[in-house]
Amino acid sequence: MSKSIVVIITIVLLVSFFVYLGISNYFAPQSPKPTTTSPTTTTSTPGTTTMLNGAGSTLQAPLVVYWSDLFERDTGIVVNYQGVGSGAGQSMFFSGVVDFAGSDVPLTHSQYVNYSGRVAQIPIAVAAVAVVYNLPELPRDVHLNFTGCLLAKIYKGEVTKWDDPAIRALNPAVADKLPDKNIVTVYRSDKSGTTNIFTAYLWKSCPSEWPQNYVGLSMPSFVTTSSNSIGGKGSDGLTSIVKNNPYSIGYVELQYALSSNLQYASVENVQKEFITPTNQTIYRAVENAVSYLPSSPFDDWSEAAFKLVLAPGNDSYPLTTFTFQFYWAKYSDTAHENAVRKWVNFILTKGQENMLEGYYPLPSVLASRLLSSFGGV
Repeated sequence: MSKSIVVIITIVLLVSFFVYLGISNYFAPQSPKPTTTSPTTTTSTPGTTTMLNGAGSTLQAPLVVYWSDLFERDTGIVVNYQGVGSGAGQSMFFSGVVDFAGSDVPLTHSQYVNYSGRVAQIPIAVAAVAVVYNLPELPRDVHLNFTGCLLAKIYKGEVTKWDDPAIRALNPAVADKLPDKNIVTVYRSDKSGTTNIFTAYLWKSCPSEWPQNYVGLSMPSFVTTSSNSIGGKGSDGLTSIVKNNPYSIGYVELQYALSSNLQYASVENVQKEFITPTNQTIYRAVENAVSYLPSSPFDDWSEAAFKLVLAPGNDSYPLTTFTFQFYWAKYSDTAHENAVRKWVNFILTKGQENMLEGYYPLPSVLASRLLSSFGGV
């Protein structure tokens, strides 16, 4: 065999070998490339916008969104807020998903003990829960009277008709207009500080019908499983259900009742007076209870919400409440901590001067004490 033929055969064999290697590698299983993830953070770097993320109470959501726009204009700091309910907001905060939580209830006593000194709980505004209903037969300017015992019996399914003698007796002026229609009870399907306030009122005003173990962020199962009940997620959800379902009754923050033009009730207070939620009656409840409240965000506020519910005074609206925000006492970086303190400073100063309808400022002495204790900037 000539040398030239040998060279040609050698070249062909080498080319075939390398082609084979390429095809084998192409079809061979590929090991996945290692991936790396970095934790989500709101820490800003030079030249970027500082951002704070919050979540929780739907009661305070419209106010916080309004404030965040004013705050960004003043400082350039962006505050994003998700109205997901007080329970979900607390979970997101304690798991590190958000920087602060909105909650219509303070920390429980056991939570307070666990996080003592590490979490500040700051009431940011005064609000009220309204008992709302949809009765086409009644004029908008009529506010039906309800006692805590009557509301408890309605939610327990013991009073089921709008023309029930118990409702007629409390509302003689419109008794002949109350229809022979089934009452549809509407409740918050998510864990809600609003539910906590409403159930606390039922308990404090009528413990024989609504014992303390029925108080909480969620309605008891006899409400949620009733064929005459409908659950709504968030304040928007509950408002929409009442608005779209004649002969329903529910409970929602006054701001939502006003903005949606819902009918709302006068509710019996501790002095046995039927009180409609107004600027005067809501603020009177706070004035009559403020001396019983803590003054520092690092104090135990676990009983604070109950101090405003059925507050003393002839003209105190009984379903008055604070809405809170939770913050860590310390954050991981200076820029982030400064942003939080600027936000809290804004809330307790300019924020108190800029309220939406249905929200009310804190007593000035309380706002000053909270700001001083938290270390405003």
